[in-house]
Amino acid sequence: MEYPVEGEDITPDEVSQDQGWQCAGTRRTGARKASANPTGPLPADAPRDKHDGSKLKAKVLRAGRMPHLPREDIKVVIRPRGGLDIAKVGAVVVADAIIAAAGISNDDLHQDTLCPNMQQNIMVASTPKRENAVRYVRIREIIVAGKTHELSAYETAPHSTCKGVIRVPKFVKYGPLLVRCALYRKQVDVCYACGRLGHRADVCPSPGDVICRGCGATNPDEQHQCTPRCRLCGGQNLTASKDCSQRFKIPYVVRRRRGERARAARSKSPAASPPPDLAFGGNLEFPAMTSGTEADSQGRSGSRDHFRSRGRSRSRGRSRSRGRSKSRAEARSRSRARSKTGSSTASRQQKPALSWADKVRTDNGEPAEGAASSSQQSGPSGYAEELERLRKENAQLRKENAQVKEEMKKMANEIAEIKKFTLGQASNSSPAPIAMEVPEASTGGSGASKRRAIETFER
Repeated sequence: MEYPVEGEDITPDEVSQDQGWQCAGTRRTGARKASANPTGPLPADAPRDKHDGSKLKAKVLRAGRMPHLPREDIKVVIRPRGGLDIAKVGAVVVADAIIAAAGISNDDLHQDTLCPNMQQNIMVASTPKRENAVRYVRIREIIVAGKTHELSAYETAPHSTCKGVIRVPKFVKYGPLLVRCALYRKQVDVCYACGRLGHRADVCPSPGDVICRGCGATNPDEQHQCTPRCRLCGGQNLTASKDCSQRFKIPYVVRRRRGERARAARSKSPAASPPPDLAFGGNLEFPAMTSGTEADSQGRSGSRDHFRSRGRSRSRGRSRSRGRSKSRAEARSRSRARSKTGSSTASRQQKPALSWADKVRTDNGEPAEGAASSSQQSGPSGYAEELERLRKENAQLRKENAQVKEEMKKMANEIAEIKKFTLGQASNSSPAPIAMEVPEASTGGSGASKRRAIETFER
């Protein structure tokens, strides 16, 4: 069917490559070759990018995945040989050849499934019947387009069996032999016949079209020399060789364990907290100075404590209480001095943040009065003296606190002794028994004695 279009007639000589035209068939062939070797020849000084290798590895593994087949069916893997390319010949043609070689009728075939894997160049037969599975396994060759191709078939482990990674010891005793057990890791398939990834050499679809595993050159000769660069890891080794660090896929169990360990480590890590210098006013041993209201409340609470201790000390003697009262008075005076210093420090901290020069400088740029003295007091030596004084006062307070605790302990022992003595006096002063007159028993009968007792009671 022809359709007239508007345009200018040209001769066949004008449709040439010199004029910028290119045949569609040639372009498709080039595209097919480019897809077969996506990376192309790699220069020796090409940069090593591990991310590209990871993407290529993930692409190969993703393309080799199979769709979900019935779990209860029997699976048989059929691997064609002799350069049979399922993608080029067609999955339908290969499936018909397999069914014809197995000799299965259409009535027994309606529950079977043949699934091709173009990446690995294999066919997987799924059947619920044991007879059909035996027929698939016994196939040794098929005929495709009048040409005989060898193949191998084997039955996979059923779904009910344990497959994959299991927890086993490092060594297992198999009879008298000690066999080493290693964690199973899925390997990236590489063809040693054509040098491509995704399939193995026994099912290579294009053994005549070879690429170099080192640099990616197409159909290299025997004298070919190059600097190898792995397409998976980027190292100076052949692609997917034994020295490749990305040749194996990390098992799911290992990735799950790593994730659990990482989450456990994150949960155990302490939360971010302010440093001790900021949380405790500069020192763990000496807390920050409080404002005036807090100092007053602390002074009032301290005075109440002093009143209580002074009241308790009166029972111990006047001389001892006087000595303690003097020391407490000195401590109160020191605490008041600290509260004043703390209130002034807090007020300075609440003011807007200004530099030292702004504080001591007047409007006309001259230093204010007392600037030299304040600078000397606020220097490092002044802070050191203040810190030393606070340490001495803290040591004195601790000493007094220990003395008070010792006195309280002695008082508690004395109170216990007093209670014990009081209980002993109470037990010794119990009332003595009162003597009562009891009539003498008569020698007469029982009736006369009863009569006298009644008479006595009436009197």
